[in-house]
Amino acid sequence: MKDEHETKEHLINNELVEMRQRVAELEAAATERKRAEEKLKEYSEQLEEMVEERTRELRDAQERFIRQEELAVLGQMAAGVSHELRRVLRADHVL
Repeated sequence: MKDEHETKEHLINNELVEMRQRVAELEAAATERKRAEEKLKEYSEQLEEMVEERTRELRDAQERFIRQEELAVLGQMAAGVSHELRRVLRADHVL
């Protein structure tokens, strides 16, 4: 009877040791997961900042391009007006 009781006690102790090891493994895995989630959150925030910065850069470039196009059109218009004025002045001069 005593041997049977000791055997059961030994089995219970072994199971407790295994359960404690498993709990420790689960706690370590939970800690690692939490670290990974925090790192992922940091990366996500950095990526968001990078996207915002790049979006600003692209908007600025687009605005510069539009201004350049407007100036080019204005230059073409000025050249056209100048040409017309010269043509009219030459016609007046010829008459």
